[in-house]
Amino acid sequence: MPDARPRRAGPGSGSRRPRDGQGGGRRLVPLALTAVFAYGLAIGEAEDRRAADLTLPVAPASPVAGLETGPPSPPFEAGGRCPTNPAYPARTEVVVLAPSPAGYGSIQYPRTPLAPHTVALTFDDGPWPAPRGDQRVFDILEERCIQAVFFHVGTMIEQRPGLVNEAVRRGHGVASHSWSHPLNLSRWSDTAGQAQIHRGFLALNAAASPEIAEPFFRFPGLDDNPRLRAWLHREGIIVVGAEADADDWKHISAAEVHRRAVANLEQTDGGVLILHQIHPRTVEALPGLLDDLNARGYRFVRISGRAPPLPEPVAPQSAR
Repeated sequence: MPDARPRRAGPGSGSRRPRDGQGGGRRLVPLALTAVFAYGLAIGEAEDRRAADLTLPVAPASPVAGLETGPPSPPFEAGGRCPTNPAYPARTEVVVLAPSPAGYGSIQYPRTPLAPHTVALTFDDGPWPAPRGDQRVFDILEERCIQAVFFHVGTMIEQRPGLVNEAVRRGHGVASHSWSHPLNLSRWSDTAGQAQIHRGFLALNAAASPEIAEPFFRFPGLDDNPRLRAWLHREGIIVVGAEADADDWKHISAAEVHRRAVANLEQTDGGVLILHQIHPRTVEALPGLLDDLNARGYRFVRISGRAPPLPEPVAPQSAR
């Protein structure tokens, strides 16, 4: 018999909340804090009450949306097949999201404007060290010429800024997931919530400049409120949720992470997928998950808030 209990959101969870216009559905019910997030959640709301009406230190999103037509992002060249895995294309297309006060991600916002059977990979809660963390995820993605967006937590960035630079060097997007990952941000005062978000962007931009960091924000546990969303929109920041998750924050096996990710993407016909590179089970599941999705005909793209650069003109070859 199917489990009829509501799904719960753990630290960094992308668990589903009711879609706009639907009654009932799955509710966001934060779990008890885990030891993984003791480092950030111990920083209380009171510390962040000293700032208000902050201007976010990140270049705002572009008003232009669509598919990238400019030069490929490093390190892959356009055209042909992936040199390390010919089953994949040699580059990840970039889909530019236009600013939206409603946010993106059909778990709780309007659907992200991706073509059917298209997946945009996102990873939350890092940067995370060790073989099972960002570095291993970078290698798995690069072996398949796939690029993603990493939503980083400020306290983690301060400990490992080199991993943020490494993500950028490998052609991935880096974005903010708050300063200390509070799971009740929607219930904070406007002043404290803005300060928490502002501090996260400061940490991100200390590792990746405002022109490089994506103008994206993802609420921890997808726990938002309309006032903070409106403030982020005024600041030129796009709120990014997801179409699907993998429940990888739960104590489940790598095989179950794989199964749930595929099942949820099949249900939504693709979209933004939330994963968490801080869990060994996720990193273990990732190669097989990507290869399964590729075999099922899914196309991988990277979302961005930046208008693509225009292609460099090509000088005509002189006749011989």
